[in-house]
Amino acid sequence: MEKLKNLMVDVGDAVVEKYGFVPLEMCIYYDEKKQKWCKHPPYNDWQATTMENWKEKFTGKSKNIGILTGKVSGVSIIDIDNKDDTLSVMEEL
Repeated sequence: MEKLKNLMVDVGDAVVEKYGFVPLEMCIYYDEKKQKWCKHPPYNDWQATTMENWKEKFTGKSKNIGILTGKVSGVSIIDIDNKDDTLSVMEEL
């Protein structure tokens, strides 16, 4: 697991260096009970991840990386879901 953690930290370093984004280790799996894909960091306090502490939070449990959006990375995301009828609103705009 330590080898994977080191590899993921190297990838995270590249994300920081090239884009200036805060990387998050991500678990991605299909939940049969919920019948949907799920994704989340393998640690609880991921919202407190910063440019200074992200390496400390990487566990080596996953080989997926996401980025923390919002003010910390300067990235905003618009989530458009059909179930909430926001797709038709976006199409009207």
